[in-house]
Amino acid sequence: LQYTATHCNTLQHNAACHHMTLYRASSLALVFNAGTVQWAWGLDAHHDIDDAPRKNKHSIRVMADVQGPDVAVQQATVNMLADMRVQPAHMLDSLTRAVHSTDVLAPSCIIT
Repeated sequence: LQYTATHCNTLQHNAACHHMTLYRASSLALVFNAGTVQWAWGLDAHHDIDDAPRKNKHSIRVMADVQGPDVAVQQATVNMLADMRVQPAHMLDSLTRAVHSTDVLAPSCIIT
């Protein structure tokens, strides 16, 4: 099963798109690409340190993020780790324990 998601926002007349993919390779390895190095920002509310002046002047997410973690990102991570047969020792009340997928077939495509 291959899953590709695209999420776009319009920022000041420009589209900012985010692409991610999750699939099982022919080797049976689970392949995940978040399309960003900031996937971890959805896992908790603590990010960059406040090193004024900021090294990245465009970063507005420093110290504790007032929006908090993204439960969808947290649950997606739990689901993905379950497919890797890894279970957390402790689960947040807002999340559901997952079981591994029974899908063992690599994606295939025939172009005619």
